[in-house]
Amino acid sequence: MLAALGSLMFAFPLAFEFGDGGPVVAMLGLLISGCAAGWGVMAARRVGYTWPGLPQRGSGRRPDWRYVASYTAVVLVVAVLAVWRVARLR
Repeated sequence: MLAALGSLMFAFPLAFEFGDGGPVVAMLGLLISGCAAGWGVMAARRVGYTWPGLPQRGSGRRPDWRYVASYTAVVLVVAVLAVWRVARLR
């Protein structure tokens, strides 16, 4: 929820920006959204929630490699698309 709010907070100035500050605003929005998402994941992990396919912390079970690979691929694709979008603003 915080990540979505952070994205919207920086999407409006970026949409109506006419100067050269567009890439800076976009990178700040990306940074704040990433931080908020990370904090949310860490808070959920502290109370015992896990991602599907990953075992509970301290259970001794190994995570399924297919889930780990798919989560890694999704994060990489999102990161590449975000950097590509910011680079195109120049």
